Amino acid sequence: MSGTFHAIFFVWFKYYGDDDAIDIVFTNLADPETLIVDEVRASEVDGEKYRVLRVAGYFTSPLDFRAFPFDKQQLNVNFSNRTATLDQLAYAIDSDFTEIPIDDRLSTGGYAVAPINQIKNWNAHNLQAFAGSVGTLSNLGDPSAESANHGVEYSRVGAQIEIGRTVGQFLLKNLLPLVLLLCITYISLFFSHDQTTERVSFGITGVLTGAVLLSTVTSVLPEVGYTVAIEWAFYAFILLFRALYFGGADCGRLNDAKQISEMRTLDWVARIGYPVLVALVVVGYWVTYG
Repeated sequence: MSGTFHAIFFVWFKYYGDDDAIDIVFTNLADPETLIVDEVRASEVDGEKYRVLRVAGYFTSPLDFRAFPFDKQQLNVNFSNRTATLDQLAYAIDSDFTEIPIDDRLSTGGYAVAPINQIKNWNAHNLQAFAGSVGTLSNLGDPSAESANHGVEYSRVGAQIEIGRTVGQFLLKNLLPLVLLLCITYISLFFSHDQTTERVSFGITGVLTGAVLLSTVTSVLPEVGYTVAIEWAFYAFILLFRALYFGGADCGRLNDAKQISEMRTLDWVARIGYPVLVALVVVGYWVTYG
């Protein structure tokens, strides 16, 4: 699954010789028409050239929502040299960058005192840069390439930002109706057995309302072909509401048949099993994603 994000950042180069080092191409650019690259600083000391570029544009990065809403995403920005191959030019991460504190790395390229954490409903946790290479096993038809050489490689630099959702706000906003629904349906277990219709209707209402809430909560997601974390909780509670429906019907049947002992046993199983199942689901999510 690919996502698109807008990024504004600075990238600097220190090099000797001609300016081929700053002839770069962003390999995960989403829309070339949105790319803006401005040289904001340039200097040369004892033959060492220094260039600072301010870059703004839309980039793509693979996203995985299986742990939604507890998911953490990695947003990547990658660039390589446009013309120079790896044997002609190799990028390395400047030691000055590694000494920058994480909080300073996570300030925006548009307004230095504004943190990336201003992204709505998301928090940025880390930013790392790495150097590597990208290429192909083919010489791409280059007549000047030696026959013994196979493939063309280019030096590549990548930056990765890790962001995570503000889970507390999300759960409070989206799961509070489910919590209230759980409380209301649990109260129905204490209704008189003469109110079989009401007890059964609470189970039906729980199933239908749970399905609607699930659709609302997952509506913020793009189309994905797998089940996300929050859906398993809703499926568990929908099955619980379905069991409530059948339990209410069985209690009514036992009440009509004057099987009081069996009816009371079923009542106690339901009244104890209901909160136990809810607690198990909560603890399971806490252990897995807490």
